[in-house]
Amino acid sequence: MLGNRKLISVCSRSRQRLVAGSKVWRLRLRLGSFRSAVRLCRLLPFIAIRALASLIGFLLFAATTDFNLTFGDEPTGQSPPSASLTAPSETQVYVVTDDDFLVGSANAWCQRSLDRAIRQCETQRTKAGIQVKFIPAGAPGILNKARPKTGPRRAICLITDSQGLVYSFCVGVPSGTQLMSLLEDADDLLLSASMEALDQGNDPESEGESSLVKVVRERSAKRTIRHYLPLLGKIREDSELTAAAEILAPAVQLDLGERFHLTPPIDGDRLVSTQQHIESSRYWCDAILPCVVEKPIDTIWPELASIVWNAQPWRVQSDSVALTSWYEATIKDRPIVNEIAGNPIPAYLGGAVNAVIGNPEAIENRAKVDAELESKLSDIAVYKRLSLPEFATLLAHRKDRPIDILIDSTTKPRWWAIQKITEESIAFPAGAGDRLITQVERWAAN
Repeated sequence: MLGNRKLISVCSRSRQRLVAGSKVWRLRLRLGSFRSAVRLCRLLPFIAIRALASLIGFLLFAATTDFNLTFGDEPTGQSPPSASLTAPSETQVYVVTDDDFLVGSANAWCQRSLDRAIRQCETQRTKAGIQVKFIPAGAPGILNKARPKTGPRRAICLITDSQGLVYSFCVGVPSGTQLMSLLEDADDLLLSASMEALDQGNDPESEGESSLVKVVRERSAKRTIRHYLPLLGKIREDSELTAAAEILAPAVQLDLGERFHLTPPIDGDRLVSTQQHIESSRYWCDAILPCVVEKPIDTIWPELASIVWNAQPWRVQSDSVALTSWYEATIKDRPIVNEIAGNPIPAYLGGAVNAVIGNPEAIENRAKVDAELESKLSDIAVYKRLSLPEFATLLAHRKDRPIDILIDSTTKPRWWAIQKITEESIAFPAGAGDRLITQVERWAAN
């Protein structure tokens, strides 16, 4: 019995100890929770301040950042183009061709080739599409009996900004890679021009050669070959384009002879065909660019085409509408006789006259005869001189038959006589002045 009581007392004391221990641990847990809560309350102001500062910073960042987010698009697998390939929205491409200047720019001979080049470039230029404008500057078919063009064709490609200022160019039709290189060159110069304008705004007293031209000259010195290097220093910003081309002429001859084996006498068709490959004129274009950069397209392309093509380009006259209006108003009252200016008089004028061009006496006598002829015609008709483009414009306006005036022949027309708007016109060659007067007098008598 005594043993059982001792065992019971031991168990009872153990249970009392366990109960007391659990109470202590509960009290400790409660005190720990209370202390954690107190600490949390102390930290709440700091947490709130930090959250508010983060929110303000995010709002300021969002206000100054242009987000362009697109949701739901699948990745294309292509990396975005670099900043150097992003084109300014004002970039334009002008292409001067030898197409009929009266037909317009709807069907240029190089349209398809240039379209392929444009599509290749547009995949790398994301800000805006490339605007292309064709300038037909070739002889009209109406002056060569509408014969189709034969032999190699011609083109000049110029890159401008929105104001029509030229920043790069090439001779020929560029491929996609070559056009991309031209556009990147223009982009670099446009950026240089913007920086130069900013510098001039800060320093209005700055004088001397344009810093942009200096950049172009330094770049040309790095790109051109040895034939052109000694001549680059002679080309200045204010140099005339024709004078600059004459300075570079010896280098061009050496370049063509060394790279393409073109030595005098040079076949015309072979030279034109060679020129249409961009690489053949690349060094010349780089060398003469200081005289071309930042020049208006309307004033630079005719001079540039005349140098490259070695012939005056054809273009629609600014007063062509006034010319056709004058014709329609004048033909109602009197016959019209137009002298075709710019059409050289053949050396032999026909008949008994044997006037050789270059003989001063013969030239003086011819001038007197022409003055008397003009005076007689002015009394019975309206006499007016027309340039070849003006003559082609009026001929197309009247829808007359094509004639052959772009030939070197004694039968080449010099005068163009019109009786009525509904009657067919008559062309008279040089030396047929008497026959012209007789015909116009007959018209006036009727």
